[in-house]
Amino acid sequence: MKIVLDTNVLIAAFISPSGRSHELLERCATFHVIVCSEFILEELRDKLVNKFKRDSPDVESAIDLLRTRIQLVVPTSLEQPISRDPKDDPILGTAIAGEAEQIITGDKDLLSLESYLGIKIVKPGEFLTEDESEK
Repeated sequence: MKIVLDTNVLIAAFISPSGRSHELLERCATFHVIVCSEFILEELRDKLVNKFKRDSPDVESAIDLLRTRIQLVVPTSLEQPISRDPKDDPILGTAIAGEAEQIITGDKDLLSLESYLGIKIVKPGEFLTEDESEK
């Protein structure tokens, strides 16, 4: 299955390597196709360095490793704002461009949509529960 991991999920995965988001990232990298965009990678870089004060070389190494495990796409431009927070629309555009089936996020604005153009929008725990029951 093709999935998009929202930036907040990736941040949690890198900040807490023993947490559920890291488990989710590992599971998705092993059993699914992770669709991503430069928008998500740049947001990840910015938040890890500027907000969470991670060392820039460590962040670059993590992003370089992530690049080896993702399908990189250019987000589709949406004709009009969809999410309550327009900054989330490039996440939707990434999913559309990559033909993803699901977006995994903790973002309340995205979660409030539940789905968009047939792309299911779920919380990390919900995805893990469903994914584990399918294996």
